Amino acid sequence: MIKDVPLSRPQTQFADCRLYIGGDVGNGEVQVVHPYGNLFGAVEVVKGVYMGGLDAAAQAIDVGSAQPKDFKWFSAYAGWAPGQLDMECKRGVWFTAAGSPKLLLQDVEVGQGPKYWHKAMALLGGDYADLSKAVADHDELDPEGSSSS
Repeated sequence: MIKDVPLSRPQTQFADCRLYIGGDVGNGEVQVVHPYGNLFGAVEVVKGVYMGGLDAAAQAIDVGSAQPKDFKWFSAYAGWAPGQLDMECKRGVWFTAAGSPKLLLQDVEVGQGPKYWHKAMALLGGDYADLSKAVADHDELDPEGSSSS
């Protein structure tokens, strides 16, 4: 939870928000993403998803124009050297897709990562959906990502 993280500018409005831990890069800095493009300081990172604008976000919650659940908090991230990600995508290490803001900002409960991954892969369709099914079959999961045993 955000309340357990020492922030340089704590915002009590977000105290009960979940903190997602990303990849192996980062210095402990916490980032926030959300759907509010009108917040001062927010920068669009993909269509309909914005990063930053923390002070304006807290004010929006105070006046009732936003809800704490609309903000997703992350610490650490996956990062690459110049050209590294492109090379890894060409090798099939990563899949690229246009994700909807709804999918990207969905709250994922602890332990529900596989279900979220299968949902995203199914939405991609084709070979991605087939891969999801093969993984689910191998792991004895149903296509929604929960254990069948």
